Amino acid sequence: MDVSLILQITANNIVKTTRRTIEKLFSLHKAGKISEVEFKAKLDKLKDLVIKNTENLKAIQRQAEERNKADATMTFIVEHFNYKGCFASANLLASKFDILHDQDIFKMIENIKNELKQFNFTPAFEFYKDHRLLFKTNTFDTKLKLHRFIYLCSQGNIKEALMYLMSDLKKHSLAVKRVLPFLVDPISAFKTVDESHEALVEEIHASMLEVFRLTKESRLSKIVEYGMMAFKSQECFKEKNEKCPSCCPNLKLREEVPFNRHEQSIILCRGSGKELDDQNQPHAYDNGHVYGDDFIKENRGFVVCPRTGKTYSKYPRVCYFV
Repeated sequence: MDVSLILQITANNIVKTTRRTIEKLFSLHKAGKISEVEFKAKLDKLKDLVIKNTENLKAIQRQAEERNKADATMTFIVEHFNYKGCFASANLLASKFDILHDQDIFKMIENIKNELKQFNFTPAFEFYKDHRLLFKTNTFDTKLKLHRFIYLCSQGNIKEALMYLMSDLKKHSLAVKRVLPFLVDPISAFKTVDESHEALVEEIHASMLEVFRLTKESRLSKIVEYGMMAFKSQECFKEKNEKCPSCCPNLKLREEVPFNRHEQSIILCRGSGKELDDQNQPHAYDNGHVYGDDFIKENRGFVVCPRTGKTYSKYPRVCYFV
């Protein structure tokens, strides 16, 4: 089972960007916004672009056909390593289980993220330029430009900040009004950058993943999270059971996971602790305790409650829950 979607999404993105480029060119020509000479020149460039993208699509198709049917769990683990930037571990596991994966995408995004952490905005701007037609909104570019302007102010590069303002922020006049005071207040600019930079990096990282229809968390993380939700309950905070993944203090997996909620109550056998349902019919004794049919049959009708130590021989009444 090939559970990687990046190849398919990459192919779809190529088709989408090519179509939008063609539509934009003919729309400009129809509206008379470009001359015939410019139109023919752009058509020649468009022809080269279509040929290049066609070759890329063929290469993606060949790569997809060469993929082996990999185990879904192992593929999710490899993907998780790529999400976390553990590329050597991902390659080692992928090699052992003969899994083809899309590490180049994750490496590119991780490198851009690391550069942005060091206030190198160029790779992020280049990524936006290459994929701008795939962004749902233009906030990626705007936020980056404003943040870079504030950063220049915080470093005291007022001349460079003004030049950047005139060259790259002309179209964002409303947003620029909010950041102009930083030109004369570098201390506030430094504080703003210090408080917002990490959040901006994470937001840009999520936006880059979204271009390839990838979520912020890996599929393995989501699977584990859903599994944890099945175990986590209010009882986890009363007693710590080392066998329960929600209670184990060494794992600390329960902290960010919401509690499991049931629309209907789950009734458990007083003796075995197993869930009572149609396959394990509940029975009630005179004292009000409820036992499962399986537990009663195992004890041949003579039920010794492991909790109270009392023996019940009188056959109980069948319970029905509405």
